[in-house]
Amino acid sequence: MNLVIRRCIKKPGLIDRARTFRLEYSEQGLHVVYLGPATGEFRKSQGLIEKAIGDAALSYFGNRYEKEHVAAEEELGRVGLSAFMAKPHCTLVPAGAPVQTTFFDAEGAVLIKHAKLKLKLFMNPSDYQVMKEIRGRFPA
Repeated sequence: MNLVIRRCIKKPGLIDRARTFRLEYSEQGLHVVYLGPATGEFRKSQGLIEKAIGDAALSYFGNRYEKEHVAAEEELGRVGLSAFMAKPHCTLVPAGAPVQTTFFDAEGAVLIKHAKLKLKLFMNPSDYQVMKEIRGRFPA
């Protein structure tokens, strides 16, 4: 049985932009699938004018990125997980591989470390429980 976290977010860094991922655990391992850019989830605005301008921009880009995510999920359904994993920013953490995870309960985030991957991902509370179940499938 595959375990799926449909959407989770990596916050932007100094160089990298925010990204949206899908996590899917299968018998092969954990598939970290890049769906596209993310925006707005972690914004802090200060004044009323900045908030109005920021909200308009975030609404525009949020709608645009949502369409990209839906298109990526539709393509994933058409071509299959194995073919989709050949795309940039997609990583497979093999089943049985050593994986270090740190859960940040207050933030609803998890840091995943593996030889091929180091990501701190933020997710919904229901997905957070699924991530804990996925973690249980890897060796301690």
